[in-house]
Amino acid sequence: MPNAIPDERGFKFKFFSNEGNEPPHIHVFKGNGLYPKAKYWLTPHPKLVYSEGFTVQEQRIIEEIISHKHAFMLKKWKDHFNN
Repeated sequence: MPNAIPDERGFKFKFFSNEGNEPPHIHVFKGNGLYPKAKYWLTPHPKLVYSEGFTVQEQRIIEEIISHKHAFMLKKWKDHFNN
């Protein structure tokens, strides 16, 4: 489960190596890495799939980070899965 990007606010942005058959996406965690959690598609543009346990304010921050780092996250995905 590679880290896509580090974040100083405690969010963890990761993708799972066994999910290469799905469209590019990122999982977001905070704390122990189990809960809260969220998933965002990265293509054709960032879009929330689900969010469990994040506050509305945290979701806004996450979306801002993903929007700002979208190209970097997509490159990391493609590099990892050799796309």
